[in-house]
Amino acid sequence: MSVKNTKPRIPQQQRSIQTKRLIIDAAMKLFSQKGFYNTNSKEIAKEAEVATGCFYAYFSDKKEVFMAALQIYFEQFNEITQTHIVKPPSEKPATKRFFQELIRSFIAAHSVFTDLHHELTAMYYTDPDIQKLVTEYDRSSIDWILKYLISVREHLRVSNPEAAAKVVYWSIHNVIDAIVFSEKENAEVLIAELSDMLERYLFEGTIN
Repeated sequence: MSVKNTKPRIPQQQRSIQTKRLIIDAAMKLFSQKGFYNTNSKEIAKEAEVATGCFYAYFSDKKEVFMAALQIYFEQFNEITQTHIVKPPSEKPATKRFFQELIRSFIAAHSVFTDLHHELTAMYYTDPDIQKLVTEYDRSSIDWILKYLISVREHLRVSNPEAAAKVVYWSIHNVIDAIVFSEKENAEVLIAELSDMLERYLFEGTIN
């Protein structure tokens, strides 16, 4: 009696997660190639190799896919922030090397959305849902930085950690944008200068 070689059955929930991610990945590929407004749901389904009906079983429209992709992107950034910034108060404050590693990690994550950055910026000003999601991410990142600054408050030279957290976040955010979109050839110089600036701004003396 022969035994059939069958593939292990994938649990329904796992298949559902995989299918949803396939649709998101396909959508982001097309959005990057053609732009958000020049891509439709049928094309996304075809790229993901699923039926159009399957697409609508997971998403109501292409905007919802875009929102889901943004959520994944922001979660990736939050994981980086938590891993690098949030440390026990007993540990030493950040050094220039710490900031350099943090900035490089952000740049690597940022590259996923490079091709869609301009459209995302435009949608931020025209779409309340996109604006809300981006604003929530900004606030979350600033909150994580603030938690870190509070944990090393005794070493700080700044008197207002809340304001300092915003200065740190927006400084990193703007320099990363410059590196990714217009200053790639000067990346290492900008990373080094920003890291030095942040250390001097936040802490008394040089932390070894």
